[in-house]
Amino acid sequence: MEDCTICNRIELAKKGDNPYLIEEFENSYFVVGDHQLYRGYSLLLLKEHVTELHQLPEKMFLGLMEELRVAGQAIEKTFMPDKMNYSCLGNSDPHVHWHLIPRYKRDGDWGELPWKKIRLEDKHLMDGMKAREMANQIRMNMEHPRMVRSPSHTSELRILSG
Repeated sequence: MEDCTICNRIELAKKGDNPYLIEEFENSYFVVGDHQLYRGYSLLLLKEHVTELHQLPEKMFLGLMEELRVAGQAIEKTFMPDKMNYSCLGNSDPHVHWHLIPRYKRDGDWGELPWKKIRLEDKHLMDGMKAREMANQIRMNMEHPRMVRSPSHTSELRILSG
C-alpha cells in the first residue's frame, strides 16, 4: 500500500536499505524503534498489509505470536528491563504491528503509560548507524524460531536450532 508508513519501511527492509532491521521472520520484520526513550524499544511489523489482528488467518496469527515471543526474549536478554510492555494499536498506522517497550524502574515514569513521553523526546531519536549497532546487539541474543529468513535480506529460508 503506497501511503502506508509501515509498508514503506518493509520495502526498505526487502531492499536491504533499512539499518533498523534486526531480523526477518516468516510473518514479520523485527526492527529497532526510531527513538530510544526506553532503551531497546523495537517493533514487529507484519509483512502483509492487514489492518486488524482478527483478520489474520489462524496460522499467520500463531506464527506472529511466536515471533513476538522470540523478539521479546531477545530484548529482555539484551537490555534486562524490569518489565516488557507490548502494544498493538494501529490508530496512527493502520497496519498490524507490535510495539515492544522495555520498561525500567529507574526511568522516572515507572508504572505510567509509555505513550505520554515517547513523542515528546526528540533527543532519543536514532540514526542509522546507532540503529544498526543496536540491531546487531539484539540479534546476538535471539532464540530463533524454527524457520526464519536470512538476515542477509535474501529470500532463502534457513533452519535454525534452538
